[in-house]
Amino acid sequence: MSEKEFGPRDNDKRLLQENMELRRKLQESEEILEAIRMGTVDALTIQGPDGPQIYTIKGADHTYRILIEEMNEGALTLNQAGVILYSNSHFATLINLPLEKVIGGSFYTFLQPEDHTRFQYLFSQGWNKNSKGDFFFRTDHGDLLPFLLSINALPGSDPPALGMIVTDLSAEKEILAVKTQVELQTQIISRKEEELLNEKQTKEEAQRFRIVLEGIPQIAWTSTPDGLINYANLFWHQYTGLSEQETKGNAWLQALYPPDVEGTLAYFNACLQTGEQINFESRFKRASDGMYRWHVIKASPVRNLAGEIILWVGTCTDIHDQKEYTEKLALAKQNLVELNDQLTEKNEQLIRTNNDLDTFIYTASHDLKAPVVNIEGLIKNLERKLEREKVLKENDQLLIEMIYHSILRFKATIQDLAEIVKIQKTFKEDAAIVSIEEIIADVKESIGEMLIQTNAKIILDVARVPQLHISRNNLKSIMYNLISNAVKYRSKERVPEIIICTEKVDQFVCMTIQDNGLGMELPDKDKIFLMFKRLHDHVEGTGVGLYIVKKIIDNMGGKIEVESQVGKGSIFKIYFNTAQNLD
Repeated sequence: MSEKEFGPRDNDKRLLQENMELRRKLQESEEILEAIRMGTVDALTIQGPDGPQIYTIKGADHTYRILIEEMNEGALTLNQAGVILYSNSHFATLINLPLEKVIGGSFYTFLQPEDHTRFQYLFSQGWNKNSKGDFFFRTDHGDLLPFLLSINALPGSDPPALGMIVTDLSAEKEILAVKTQVELQTQIISRKEEELLNEKQTKEEAQRFRIVLEGIPQIAWTSTPDGLINYANLFWHQYTGLSEQETKGNAWLQALYPPDVEGTLAYFNACLQTGEQINFESRFKRASDGMYRWHVIKASPVRNLAGEIILWVGTCTDIHDQKEYTEKLALAKQNLVELNDQLTEKNEQLIRTNNDLDTFIYTASHDLKAPVVNIEGLIKNLERKLEREKVLKENDQLLIEMIYHSILRFKATIQDLAEIVKIQKTFKEDAAIVSIEEIIADVKESIGEMLIQTNAKIILDVARVPQLHISRNNLKSIMYNLISNAVKYRSKERVPEIIICTEKVDQFVCMTIQDNGLGMELPDKDKIFLMFKRLHDHVEGTGVGLYIVKKIIDNMGGKIEVESQVGKGSIFKIYFNTAQNLD
């Protein structure tokens, strides 16, 4: 019969029957699901590509099923294709789906497509061992929720099945986020507390230093760790004329000499970076006269218990006068060096001149001896010839005697010149320990005839300093000249008496030679030591003896003094340098 043979009534009847069949099947499905949940059935048949498959739930008693239902995690059973055989109601709640839309569906539908491969690996591992992994599920509303999957094979299941526990990580992640936020807030609070503590320590240190710095008579200041001035004492304000506002921060730089600003800042910044002490020189303007004066700037960092710099404390000391003095001293030293070089050159010239003079004197004294001796011999021959011929008259004899006298003086002068040259040469001779008494004995022997003729007495008192460290020839020359002069310039009214004594005076050995001779008028004492200077013309002499004495003493680093009174005598005091002598 064709379709056209059915009437409207037949169509309505057929649709009614199909609707009733669907209702029956739906009711049957709901009963099966409820039976599985309540444990009243132990098997389930699912139509697969190879025909129907039967899954049993063995060993799952009623109490166990109730426990699964009451869990706070989702509980699932999957077959080898990933189809959900069983799900507790908590999993359905987690993903916001009715339970009937969960059971019998593929687990892959709840995963992100990019997670399928990773889940497949985890799923395959679960058949052999317990495997776990984090995944995001997409709910019916499209939300992504984090879950931890724990998969393990269910032993004894036929066909094989996997058990899966699904743990919601949303709350855990929220707790972790809250914990992280709390830790972050704790760190912020700790840092704030540390900052407040450092600030308190800084204020306390600054206040303590300010009390001290106000009392010192020089510029003093403090700054923040980054070098900004936060305090300057009263001395600074009085010296620079700047107010507190004109000083704080970097405003103080206006008191610096402009060309010094760049270098000062560069040095300060370097010290701020390294924490090294500041020690630098710059010029500050003094308000009273507008003068830029040199100061040495010194500062040290103050650190807290953690070793962090919390404050810089510094001073500025006026060194302008000292610096000027140092510069003048350096200039004076330079001038002194130049002057010393000039003196060295002059001294070298003088040495050359003296050497030339010594050479000349030596040559002259040596070369003149022979002519003088020849003249003396010729005069003697002339005198004898005139006597033989008996033509020598009285006036001629007087003339010859005058010639003899001149020759003797000439010879004495030559001898004195030779003695001067000798002094220059013997000065470099090695000194030795010399007995004063022995030298006096040698001098007595040299002028023995003169002492006998005048009955002169020599009294020695040298027990306190009996020896000198000196050239023997030099000491003999000194004593010879002074003793012979004392005898030559004796008074006719009394017997000559010469007293010689020694003593220690400060750093010198003082030798005193005192006589009772004629004495001298001494308007200028130093002139008697000049070469060829004579104060008494009635006595034979060349005026070289005292010159020789002073020359020797000067060369030794000593000195000679003289006191004299006409008619009473003279006193010579010789001071030998003890650095070159022995007690």
